Amino acid sequence: MARSNTRNLSELAVISRAKRFTFAVLLACTACGSSERAPPATRTAFIGLNVVDVETETVRPEQTIIIEDDTIIYVGAAEDARELIAEETGELAGAFVVPGLWDAHVHIRGGDQAIDANAAWLARYTAHGVVHVRECGTDMPGAVQAFNHAIDQGSLVGPRIHSSMRKVDGPRFGMGGWGAIRLEAPSDAGPALDELEASGAYFVKLHEASIDRDNYLAVLQEAERRGLKTAGHIPPSVSFDEALEAGLDGFEHANILLKGASRSAEELRALAEQSYQTTGEYDGVYRYQAHFERLDWSVLDESLQKMVDRGVALTPTLAPVDLSDPQALEDHAEFQYVPGVIRVSWQGRIDRAARQLAAPSRYQQAIDDLSFQLTRRAHQAGVMIMAGSDTGAYNSFRYPGAALHNELAALARAGLSPWDALRAATLHPATWLGVEDRYGSIAAGKSADLVFLNRDPTVDIGNLRGIRAVISQGRRLR
Repeated sequence: MARSNTRNLSELAVISRAKRFTFAVLLACTACGSSERAPPATRTAFIGLNVVDVETETVRPEQTIIIEDDTIIYVGAAEDARELIAEETGELAGAFVVPGLWDAHVHIRGGDQAIDANAAWLARYTAHGVVHVRECGTDMPGAVQAFNHAIDQGSLVGPRIHSSMRKVDGPRFGMGGWGAIRLEAPSDAGPALDELEASGAYFVKLHEASIDRDNYLAVLQEAERRGLKTAGHIPPSVSFDEALEAGLDGFEHANILLKGASRSAEELRALAEQSYQTTGEYDGVYRYQAHFERLDWSVLDESLQKMVDRGVALTPTLAPVDLSDPQALEDHAEFQYVPGVIRVSWQGRIDRAARQLAAPSRYQQAIDDLSFQLTRRAHQAGVMIMAGSDTGAYNSFRYPGAALHNELAALARAGLSPWDALRAATLHPATWLGVEDRYGSIAAGKSADLVFLNRDPTVDIGNLRGIRAVISQGRRLR
């Protein structure tokens, strides 16, 4: 039987606690940099705007946007909207307007003791224009449900959370396996997906700390049968092609492409499986190092074409964090907003970085550098790229919202144009999740999620940092 496929008293206590937001938590959210929310006006017109259309790659000047409650009802010239009675505001005239930003790879986690901290920290996303996040594995699913409810009601400041809920992994705990559903047999795949569907998961996130070949493929095949989106890593015992053919819809982290860049893939897969059967652990060399040593760009190009043909996306998580000087990182303006329990969770990664500095791997830095080339190649092949920061507890010095802007700068370094980077943080995540009819671009009928900028981001993606105002679901947050 899969472990923890039913809610126990401990999890119910977490859910109950998550729903009892105290005034202290809500005040903490406001203190994190967002102004108090007023009830949205019934209908408001913003005039004199430069609307950035990520679908057509055009910037349309002198536009009016009219919102009603939480929905855009008009985008166009002011003279064509005279019959739409609305309160006009010229306060933001001249601003460049982009859709509300998405961070397509974050984690909301840290256990029961970190629920209030995560609630407070959410406001930092919206302070930087991020009004949607794709959450890739939580250990507090009940809290995530409660957060979304409170955000929708306007009693909590934060982005809309499109969560995979608990990730799926094998029976043993490994790095990154916090809160996972732990499969022991292929027959556990069905109950695991039952739990995720019941919890409201938007997609299925597969991890690879200890999941074996049969269990991994069983989850993908069952998810495919149910029409559920899947994303994640690939364990050493499964080849790149096998994961694609079984139905994996999204790869997390650019270095995973190395598994699709070697003509020795089947040999390496068999060696990894042999190692697992002998020791009960996956030898780290078969994750990426052995593939790196046998890199063949022509094989990678073949793999990338398969991704394009199947509509498989890549979230590269490129932006580096240099942990060699933690004190310098603490000088970042965002550090003051990091809750204490999150800071404590970061220490493990800081300690590992110190050990690696003492005995550096000749592969790790080379693979990190290669990730930029892998991302460039994927983008040039036509693979859908999504911008994700990997922010969350345990992932040291990745700050909500600010880390997404760092990731967009890294994507630019990897060869994406400003338009490409914009889509990676707006339209692409919405499209991948199948919610593009409501989110991801600026058009009548879509959610009133808007970021107003001082300068044109299509000239320099760094201009996304110069935010004048943020509107999420029709509410002014900044």
